[in-house]
Amino acid sequence: MKEKGPRLFILKVKENLDLLPAEDILATFSRWLYREQRGDVNVTLGKTLAAVKDKYDYILIDLPPNLGDQTINGLTASDYAIVILQSEPFCYSADEYGFLAIYYWFVKLKTRRYF
Repeated sequence: MKEKGPRLFILKVKENLDLLPAEDILATFSRWLYREQRGDVNVTLGKTLAAVKDKYDYILIDLPPNLGDQTINGLTASDYAIVILQSEPFCYSADEYGFLAIYYWFVKLKTRRYF
């Protein structure tokens, strides 16, 4: 994302499957985001993927199970979201808050097109 060009990092897995792997630098993503990014930091991933979006029918983004900066960037870069939950009591009690937060990032921010 620092280079704003994902093309150099895309690996061809099969004829119809490419992979853009994550790196250890994602551990410091939030720090980099707030120190070096200008404008709305929540759309950084979307702006980065915009360079290759037309090349693909689908782009799948695997996100961490939290509502941190990586997840929010992934949600704002996405057209759709699949939310996977564990069948544990904590997950059920957190559903209402979690789904409201996903609604906010996914619906409210999607009304403002950045890319």
